[in-house]
Amino acid sequence: MSAEPAFHQHPPAYDSQGIAMPQTPAASGPQTIAPSETKEAVPPQSQPVAIPGQLQNGPVSMVCPYCQKNIVTEINHKVGMAAGMGMAVACCVFFPLFWIPLVMKSCKDTVHTCPECLRFLGRTGAC
Repeated sequence: MSAEPAFHQHPPAYDSQGIAMPQTPAASGPQTIAPSETKEAVPPQSQPVAIPGQLQNGPVSMVCPYCQKNIVTEINHKVGMAAGMGMAVACCVFFPLFWIPLVMKSCKDTVHTCPECLRFLGRTGAC
């Protein structure tokens, strides 16, 4: 027998401008797709990410993007850009008080870490 396999498809027809014309399915029965053309449905792998707008100056409840656990972030206050600029202004205005921005929590950046895996999650600025 010289019958074509059910999954064999003919090449598309082209019009005068070189654009492939749509093929209409044959009316002789259902059309099957070649095994090499099938695609498996792969579910998307979602990774929770610490969104900068989600972090605040206090502890935040979230899913750690590293250990995948529900956590409340641990926070530490570090000297950042706002404290440095405040120190520069205080130094110019009244030199003996230049150190005050370095000890004020409101002038420091907040650093968020995971209490489970101890990884850095993000940093929020003071201003």
